Amino acid sequence: MEVNVTVTPPVITPIEEEICEGQFTQVGNDVFTTTGFYEVTLPSQVTGCDSIVQLDLLVHPVYFNIDPQVICEGESYTVSDAVDSYDFTETGFYEVHLQTEFGCDSTVILELQVFPEPVPVTVDPVVCPGELYFVGPFIAINNPGTYMYTIDSYAGCDSVVTVNLSYYEPVTDIDSTVCDGIS
Repeated sequence: MEVNVTVTPPVITPIEEEICEGQFTQVGNDVFTTTGFYEVTLPSQVTGCDSIVQLDLLVHPVYFNIDPQVICEGESYTVSDAVDSYDFTETGFYEVHLQTEFGCDSTVILELQVFPEPVPVTVDPVVCPGELYFVGPFIAINNPGTYMYTIDSYAGCDSVVTVNLSYYEPVTDIDSTVCDGIS
């Protein structure tokens, strides 16, 4: 009696899958939630021959960002993804839902502070000839005239300061009376 045995190799099925953080994929009874290469043997109930699934799983992150920003009045701040764009111009807290390039949901909490536009300032100092007048900590003026300076404020909003510097008029005519006994 002769017995012929045929050995059938297992069927190997490669699967590449991408999911977002918080999602899962299932092969047979096994559940996967992290990036990695997995091999799952699935026994056959009918033929008795096992099959092997080779899962190459990539899990993309989901982002949650708090984004503090400062702008000047008249400017806007934009939050965007590949599809949508949102512009903000007023102080406040904004929750923006976006999608990553892989379609994963992400959330940005925008903390926007809008500083008012600075008011132009004009000053008219009078100094003695040769005396210095300081505009801020680094600018010194010693000649009469009109000067305009742009100074960055805390938020980066420009302030314009106009200085009209002049000298005191020199006193050239002095009338004095001296009392007896005083020189």
